[in-house]
Amino acid sequence: MAIKVILFDCMDTLVHMDVPSLDVYADWAFDAARELGLWETIESFRARWNYHRGLFGTAEANYREGTIRGRLRDLIAERVAAEGRDWSPERIEREADRVLDGYWKTYRAASFVPREVPISLDELQRRRKRRMGVVSNFMVEGGIPELLRQHAIDRFFSLVVVSCDVGFRKPSEIMYQAAVRAAGVAPEEILFIGDHPVADYEGPRAAGMRSLLYDPRRLHVDVEHRFENFREVVRWVV
Repeated sequence: MAIKVILFDCMDTLVHMDVPSLDVYADWAFDAARELGLWETIESFRARWNYHRGLFGTAEANYREGTIRGRLRDLIAERVAAEGRDWSPERIEREADRVLDGYWKTYRAASFVPREVPISLDELQRRRKRRMGVVSNFMVEGGIPELLRQHAIDRFFSLVVVSCDVGFRKPSEIMYQAAVRAAGVAPEEILFIGDHPVADYEGPRAAGMRSLLYDPRRLHVDVEHRFENFREVVRWVV
């Protein structure tokens, strides 16, 4: 059966971040929340950030997805209660919005799209004439469409499915079901492309889709259907 729709993962496939570890994201949030004076050290903030991160998105949590805003709200409420501060729920919500705004500005500024990505997407669109979409794990509401617009690649995609909107993240089968519904074709008519061997390769295959692993660092050379340079993606679509 011919491929009718190509679905791409977003982060580290289309949009990239040059960060050394996951601690960077906690540090960005801490910097945005610093003036609240709720945490004495960045280490104490990281510890609670990582605890709250473990409440969502893991196999133990059934891959349920939350939002960064919700995490920030809960972190602030937790510290306010611990210190006995008299902050109203409305103030906690406002502060969570303000901290999220600072975090997101830093995140957007650190993101980039390699030159070969729009070149290849344009070639896929012109030569292969397939519909394309994005299916991504992401916890900033509205964040993936904004990143696609920011980097001027949104024009290539007719559908976007994001985990924080669905309430579950890849490799939950609920995410793949949402992707198939959005694509409007049979699973076997979809090619899923991404960099994660479970979320973007094995998971889509288990859901009946075809999949292709983007492996630029050659970490999974045993995978049969893989490519290393994004320019190679065009030859896989026939």
